[in-house]
Amino acid sequence: MKRAFFSGFIFFCALACGGAPEALTSTTTTVAPTTTLAPTTTVMSDSSKVTKPNKKPNDRYSCNINNQGFCIFTGQPHQNYLEPQSNTVVNLEGLELFSIEEAVAVNSQGEMLIARGTPAFDGDQMSQKFESTLSEDEKAFHRVMATMFGIRNQLMYNVENLNKEKWAMYVEPLTEREIKETTFTDGATPRDNYYGRDGIFELVKNPNGRDIHHDVMKFLEESGLYLLCHVTSQEFNQMLADTHPEGHDPCEDAGIEVRTPWDLNETVAPATAVSVSQEPMASCTFDELELKVSCKAVGVSQSSELNWTSNATSQWQNGPEWEFTLGEMLIPAGTKVYLEVCLDTDCQMPLTVSTTLDTSAFAQSNTQDSDQVSNAELVETTFYEPEPPVLQRFPIGPFGPYDLDGRTSGVLSLHDRFLNGEASTFPPLSEYGRPIDETKTSWAVGFHVPGDTLVYIPFDSTVESFRWHDSGGQIQSWDDWTIRLKAISDPRPPAPEGVAPEEFTWLVEIDHVVSLNCPRPRVWPDRCYELPIVDGVELHRGMTLQEGQVLGYVGHLADYENTGLNGHVEIQVNYTTDDWRLTKSYCPFDFLTDTARENIQSEWQVFTDNFESWVGDSSVYDQENEVSTGCRILRADHFNDGSEYGVSTAFTEAE
Repeated sequence: MKRAFFSGFIFFCALACGGAPEALTSTTTTVAPTTTLAPTTTVMSDSSKVTKPNKKPNDRYSCNINNQGFCIFTGQPHQNYLEPQSNTVVNLEGLELFSIEEAVAVNSQGEMLIARGTPAFDGDQMSQKFESTLSEDEKAFHRVMATMFGIRNQLMYNVENLNKEKWAMYVEPLTEREIKETTFTDGATPRDNYYGRDGIFELVKNPNGRDIHHDVMKFLEESGLYLLCHVTSQEFNQMLADTHPEGHDPCEDAGIEVRTPWDLNETVAPATAVSVSQEPMASCTFDELELKVSCKAVGVSQSSELNWTSNATSQWQNGPEWEFTLGEMLIPAGTKVYLEVCLDTDCQMPLTVSTTLDTSAFAQSNTQDSDQVSNAELVETTFYEPEPPVLQRFPIGPFGPYDLDGRTSGVLSLHDRFLNGEASTFPPLSEYGRPIDETKTSWAVGFHVPGDTLVYIPFDSTVESFRWHDSGGQIQSWDDWTIRLKAISDPRPPAPEGVAPEEFTWLVEIDHVVSLNCPRPRVWPDRCYELPIVDGVELHRGMTLQEGQVLGYVGHLADYENTGLNGHVEIQVNYTTDDWRLTKSYCPFDFLTDTARENIQSEWQVFTDNFESWVGDSSVYDQENEVSTGCRILRADHFNDGSEYGVSTAFTEAE
């Protein structure tokens, strides 16, 4: 079966920062180990905790000075928001729509936003949807979003009609909590400045002909974060600190002495460990008339984090109850339902219980000889196993000839940055299985190159999916695309948006790419959301690509010192299994054609030998311990055990 997965800025560095591939597909829960190296714990993305659409709306965060001298943002206002001093969501005409008690924030695709610290985007709005399973923190988050939608609209799009009285009404929730009290504009750089509630009002009313979008966006993002700090639990506050892209504690930055929840008569309860009051179990019934399975969690704490999956559907659900209808995929003779119960706040010790329903009367097969073998056996044994991909090149290249006088080696640069102690940390070429630090390992072949280096399609393929690395403009090495490709010989269509690829799927992932329409080098903190365009066609799921076509530019590499070496791209080869928690990765060199591998490894060897001599550090590349050129190991199993950090096990021998 397939398990839905989402991505957000919290875990988007999983691979760029040395993490393991996402666990993608499901049914079984066992892993057969083989001879291994010492296990290496690496960052795993937790697909059940983070939601991010594959494609972000076009939110440029820039503004144009209109005839009246106001800075009007590009994009569109939020189509509804929480009316000030009320509990009612209204539209842009002020017409009442529904109560905030039955409203959740959704993105432009209609998907409910997950409670976290990411700021609002173009296309986000409130939707009428009663969610009885929302936690108090989640309810508070959605009210914060509804509040900030109104404030954003006033500053970004309605400034012409904004006066002090109206502004005071919109920011009343901030005023009550003493959020954004002061303005400071004497910083050494513009980034050091910030505006309070009064200061930002004066600025938008009189921008003096300049683009003030950075100042406005900083006010909005910090206001939303500080408001979240007030109205959510200490546990949620800690999550905001743990997941902040620059390591800040926004609730500490806010200087909050007394937290003020939405209901001023309430107090916010401190965080407590999640506990289970009795033996958990999944209680399920099957409606044969509607083919509907209905399940309820029994013996769990009200605050427990609960995750549901089944072998009979690609859907999944969080919360105390779950319903799904059979028929989306082959109906098995026995429908198994799994309930994962988190026993602590970090979900480091999840407990999985299951129950089985007899659905044999409705079991299906996809073979004509169903009378010769039971449906249950067919469901267990029938699957498609594609051929591994054959790479005709790497996404960038060539890597030679080595030219010391010209300070180049093909597309590689012998840049002074490598002479400043960064040769071992960010070498021009990074091997599969290269340790990043004591706990992280890179499961990709990586390249650090100039930012205008072109990225090419490495083999004839189709687009399975793509996703956005989002930092909100706060990290220089994020805010670019990951593209997943599969061999053109795999006839299966791409999985629906928001759903993991089919089990037993080979995926070639090109990580960190930006469109040819984006400025190079990056003008930080601006973000260019444009999708890559290949031969005049915008990238889309199911798109057919040919080896050698230009995909875009390499993505971003943090360059805070403005050295000029600011590009980064990676390639990985992954394989999904029939257990959504287990994904396999392999050294990409092993998938090159014989000719391509011989040429690339030859260029790689010449470059690494000369590079170590040039920087005066023979330890940059541990060639003695490589399994082969460019591969410190051959493959790895990445297992999502429910903890914040999954377990990756490295192998030096083929399967």
